[in-house]
Amino acid sequence: MSYNQIMETNGNTKNSQINKFIHILYIILEYKSNLYYNNGMNEAIKTAIKGVYYEFCGKRMQAIADLEVLLQQTVGVGDHANICEDIKKKYEEIDKYNSLLDTMNEQHHDITMGETDQRKAQETKECDDSCGCD
Repeated sequence: MSYNQIMETNGNTKNSQINKFIHILYIILEYKSNLYYNNGMNEAIKTAIKGVYYEFCGKRMQAIADLEVLLQQTVGVGDHANICEDIKKKYEEIDKYNSLLDTMNEQHHDITMGETDQRKAQETKECDDSCGCD
């Protein structure tokens, strides 16, 4: 039902406060739809969302690199008094950024999904055809 139809339906009521409420509600809903849908979202906001997304991607990749160093290089382990705690912290950091990226994809999939496909492509290794899959 459109705004005009609502106002025509309620225009004959004695209580003008209902009409004012409907009018204000309509304005709020129209404003919110312009903010949250891509058609109303300006380019600066899209760029900001992408910037935050890339920041999270970068921090996630740094945590993965740090974890790989902890797991693969036994030299320098003496610098880490509690290696298990350090490894645990890196996994928690990776999980945090995975969660943040997933949340951004849920909220702004139309802006971030291209980057998600790139992230997943980096994580998966290409098959060398030795397994016989197509």
